[in-house]
Amino acid sequence: MRSFPPEFADLLTRRGLRILTGKSSAERELFTRSNQYFANFSNLIRRESAAACMQLLDRHLYDSLSIEQSRIPPESITEMEENYSESLPKTIRIKTAFFRKRTARAYRAAEQIGLLRMMKSESFTLFAETLTGLKLERELGVQVSCYERGRLCRAA
Repeated sequence: MRSFPPEFADLLTRRGLRILTGKSSAERELFTRSNQYFANFSNLIRRESAAACMQLLDRHLYDSLSIEQSRIPPESITEMEENYSESLPKTIRIKTAFFRKRTARAYRAAEQIGLLRMMKSESFTLFAETLTGLKLERELGVQVSCYERGRLCRAA
């Protein structure tokens, strides 16, 4: 695969297409009732297509992603009323590209491989709306996020 297809639907399995076209209301209802911020559903995108898309992203976009960082607001700790004694460290690394500036390296790379066109396609929007049950703001931008394993930091 040299570029992303113009329509997201071209990547979908039969199950994914049934959801997209509304022919699988039971599955769609299951997705919209999952009531989660992040959900992982299997067998919606063809496995070989997903692998080819990952190769495209790794080869053409990964090096232009920026590390996403934000500080924990001090008051979220200092104003706690209860001490949560959880001791599991939770660290992740997130690299992202927001595609706001046409002159940005990430924007140009995403445009070159057809990613932006696909992410703005009718089927991409419809699929996201079908799974979430929410109406998307089409004027808003798109972004790519890459979640990686974080380093565990421990105080000595």
